[in-house]
Formats: sequence, C-alpha cells, structure tokens
Amino acid sequence: MKEFKVGDEIQVIKEITEENIKAFSLLSGDVNPIHLDNKEVNKSIIKRKLHMECIWLLCSQQ
Repeated sequence: MKEFKVGDEIQVIKEITEENIKAFSLLSGDVNPIHLDNKEVNKSIIKRKLHMECIWLLCSQQ
C-alpha cells in the first residue's frame, strides 16, 4: 500500500448499489420512501431518489 503525505491527492471510484442505499437507510434510521421506493419517487417533484447521505458515508470510509 502506498504511503500518503500532506498535499497528495487521490481519486476513489465506488459504484453505489441499491444494497448500499438500503443498508445505509437502515443504519441511519432514515427510511424515508424518497430514498427507497420508486413509486414514491415518481410522485415527488424531484423525480429521482435522494442518496446524499449514502454517498457521504461511502466517501468517508475510503
């Protein structure tokens, strides 16, 4: 494993899966249907699932 020093930059690529999103929703206690249920998403103004919390968690674990 490469050792990093101050000023180094890295890029992390992670595919976020439905399983990641479901697991994070359960872990965080945020089981709002806008994160999980396509039928609810289609009723919303945004028309897409909201997953920012999951993305932050995955990024912080790298």
